[in-house]
Amino acid sequence: QQVKDEEQISDEPKAPTIKALRAGYLVVVLSGPNVDISDFFLNLEGGVPGYQQLPYADVISNTDDESLAERVQKLQADDQPVDDKTFRELLQLVLNKVPDEEEIDLSDPISSVARIPRGPKKIYVTKDFPSNIESEKNAIPGACPDAIFLITSSRSESAMSDDAPSGDADESSAEEAEQRRAEKERMHQEAMNRIALFTTLKEQASCEGNAYVDTAFSTIDLPGAKPDDDEEEFSVAKYLTDSIASQLRTFIAARVQYLDWRDGAPTYDPPFAPSATDLRHYHRELSSLPDSALSIPFILSALLDQVELNAQPPPAR
Repeated sequence: QQVKDEEQISDEPKAPTIKALRAGYLVVVLSGPNVDISDFFLNLEGGVPGYQQLPYADVISNTDDESLAERVQKLQADDQPVDDKTFRELLQLVLNKVPDEEEIDLSDPISSVARIPRGPKKIYVTKDFPSNIESEKNAIPGACPDAIFLITSSRSESAMSDDAPSGDADESSAEEAEQRRAEKERMHQEAMNRIALFTTLKEQASCEGNAYVDTAFSTIDLPGAKPDDDEEEFSVAKYLTDSIASQLRTFIAARVQYLDWRDGAPTYDPPFAPSATDLRHYHRELSSLPDSALSIPFILSALLDQVELNAQPPPAR
């Protein structure tokens, strides 16, 4: 009777496991040349429910793991920088930790992003990392940004010659102008480095096994024309907050939809293990058209047909 009861219990359908994204969703905001995003981060400091800035210092000061905290303390005591491995382990702790619930107005299109069903509970925003492509060679899944935004502007930058001293300028004025020019050049070069970092990470994300494979990349261009005097004053902080929130809703919804597809997609084991992969049908299909006429749907169709044929025993094939 006990065996029958156990069999009856085992036959009952199990409730599906509802998976969700990790608790923390990491957003990186990078600025291009002639773009000032300081107001955007000041706006976050003022308190946007569901969002939180995540500076580099906050990550390495995390004490949830005693061994990691001791490792950081030892490195700092020896005046050594925190290594990439330790930083990424600490970042994983921060992003996986379920934060305390906040009072959020779900009718607010910005804050409601942190309450998408099965989505993240907290949106962390940073501009401190990643800082260079070399450090990202050691990136690991689970410790990478979920979304990276590059902020550009079509507004023309003031000519650097505007800072040139006039002929009757004294020596101190000329020195100050030279310092301003050097600072502008430095900031421009840093902005170009951020663009190169964004481009490289985006290109490498498509490579097999890359840790950034699930990262969303997007470029937001600030409006080039300034509003007229009688129009509402343009706010970079509000424009970026609205634009990023809008795209995050799309990104998060797509990730949740992907989880549904991945967990519900049927899988099949072939009835036999062929000694060698048969690609004759695939190659025959591709050779039937010139290279210039090949398309991704056609190639994928030929590949899936070949997989289906290979899953059949030899007589049926």
